[in-house]
Amino acid sequence: MKDYYYLLGLKKECTKDEIKKAYRKLSIKFHPDKNDGDDFFKERFQDIQEAFEVLSNEGKKRAYDNSYSKNTYAKWEEPKRETKDPIIELFEADKYALYDDELVTFPWKVVYADKVFLSIKKTEFLKNIGSKVIKVSNLGDTEKIKISLVAQNGYTGKEVSQVISLYSKLFMDIKKKAEKTINDKNNFQNSFNATSDENNATVNETRANKKKLIIPTFKQTLITFLIFFIVFVILITGRHILKYNKMDEEFVNALYDDLKRSQYLTPNESLKALNKQCLMTTGLKRYIPI
Repeated sequence: MKDYYYLLGLKKECTKDEIKKAYRKLSIKFHPDKNDGDDFFKERFQDIQEAFEVLSNEGKKRAYDNSYSKNTYAKWEEPKRETKDPIIELFEADKYALYDDELVTFPWKVVYADKVFLSIKKTEFLKNIGSKVIKVSNLGDTEKIKISLVAQNGYTGKEVSQVISLYSKLFMDIKKKAEKTINDKNNFQNSFNATSDENNATVNETRANKKKLIIPTFKQTLITFLIFFIVFVILITGRHILKYNKMDEEFVNALYDDLKRSQYLTPNESLKALNKQCLMTTGLKRYIPI
């Protein structure tokens, strides 16, 4: 037999007004229409209605009270409490990448908790084990949304949660398209730079080759000019030397003959005068032994 006092959160000595007040509060909270028709809330709502029908009627209430002993009420009034912190053993989704308005199934398993709910539906309490299908909307170009499962233990005051991230396929498509555009632009720029580098290298190589051609030609021209100049100097100098030698020989012989016939000069003085005259006339020194 169910404990109707426990279901309405009342004591055995409660009044009719307290019974009505408790029924109104709980019927609103656990009404199936406000909880997406969840089976848990349906069962709890039926229990609340059944308890109100019995306790609000004096005859039914009297018969109900007589059918229970004090020890039975004691057991219902002191329900077993979980003293451990809640643990989420399972929480996942059947898909993690989706477009707008797609359905996603979330299974979960929780222990040591008296309240379980999803972050997107905080007013809807869930069973410790179960699954729920949710239609995910308004993703748009957002990269991802986060959905968490929250488990609470009212007796210990502890709360734990686990988060699942759902990624937008639309955002991924836009991101891939943008990355492709950037890569194509970079590839074109790299190709253009490579072509420019090749052209610059070709121009530089052509200039270097021209310089190589010009520099050897200039060196060769200079060397050729120097060779011709040296040959020219040698020829001119040799010609003058031969000329002076011939003139010197004829002039000196005639001059020496004249000096030797002079009655005023000794042979040594004649030689000195000859050397001086040769130097003044031809620019060459010619020592003629006596």
